[in-house]
This record gives sequence, C-alpha cells and structure tokens, in this order.
Amino acid sequence: MDASGANPVNISSGAGTLNRWPTWSANSQIVFFEGDGDIYRNDPTGATLVKITATGNNYTPNCPKSGSGVVFMSTNSGNPEIHFMTIWGSNIQNISNHAAVEELPIWAP
Repeated sequence: MDASGANPVNISSGAGTLNRWPTWSANSQIVFFEGDGDIYRNDPTGATLVKITATGNNYTPNCPKSGSGVVFMSTNSGNPEIHFMTIWGSNIQNISNHAAVEELPIWAP
C-alpha cells in the first residue's frame, strides 16, 4: 500500500486461510506473520513469500529493533514456549523452557 493508503498488496496470499500477527523487521524490508500455525516472511510487495518454520503450532511472531531475528510462541513440544530464530528461520532456540505456559512474546524498546 502506498503512503496515501491506496493500492493495498496481499502479502499473505499462499500462506493458508488464517493469517495474523504481522510484525515488521527493524529495517522495514521484511514482514513476518503467522499463517495457519506457521511463521512466514515476505517483502512489502508480496513477491517473496517463504515459510520459515518447518512444523505447525507456531504463533505470534515479533521482531526486536536490533533486527537480530524473530521471537515466537510454539507448542510443538506440547507446552507453549517462547522460541527465537534468525530472520531466515534457522537456529531455532527455546528461550523460555519452563513448565508454565509462555505466550505472546513482545520486545521491550
């Protein structure tokens, strides 16, 4: 979409039916979002859609201002945990690893 709000672009086409939780990278060149339980990335034109999680049950992506990666909630281990990965979807790490439910990760400024 341009600055006036005209010419919207569907950046989630091809990512399933339930697409939500969009978040921009620090440089505003990549948007991440959840699509049917997976995390996707795309550019603002919608031309480079890539699924960056390999299995389902991944939700609520969020990016730090440093641009170092993406934090998200995953239930793949059976318990909702907070994970971190690179913007390319590699080096996924469970950063909460606790018996309690952890969800909705948000970066502090």
